[in-house]
Amino acid sequence: MHAEMPGKNGDGSPNVGLQLWVDLPKHLKFCEPRYRDLAAKEIPTVAIDNEKVFIKVISGTSHGVDSVRDLAYTPVWILDVTMKPGAKLEQPLPKGWNAFAYTLKGKAAFGADGEKRVGEFYNVVFEQEGDGVVVATDDNAEEDAHFSMYTLLLFTCGC
Repeated sequence: MHAEMPGKNGDGSPNVGLQLWVDLPKHLKFCEPRYRDLAAKEIPTVAIDNEKVFIKVISGTSHGVDSVRDLAYTPVWILDVTMKPGAKLEQPLPKGWNAFAYTLKGKAAFGADGEKRVGEFYNVVFEQEGDGVVVATDDNAEEDAHFSMYTLLLFTCGC
């Protein structure tokens, strides 16, 4: 039997897991499936904005830090971001790629002017024409904001 349920932590609290399924271009439809499990020690990190922003670079590039290449058959960047109160992140992204963030904890304002303010368990989809994302947290936020950002190159199905 196949199961993909995350286990519990040593203290009994549940793990949180996110999965991203990407449709492949026509020429890869019948390729061998693959999966890559990354240990925490394999994931590079970077801290910016006076260490108020902490980024796990699971795949892709962030602030001069590169991670795993060829994580999937299609190009994908996956960043796990934690922001303390009063933090700001300006993350460059490949132009023309699709990008979205899924918030897991706290509140954050997405957009150059903070026009999209969201709380936990919210999906923010970014315009494809842009070349970066700006995120900020309020100075008086009661908790850190935590979200995962995905950037990928999608292909026309061709089914």
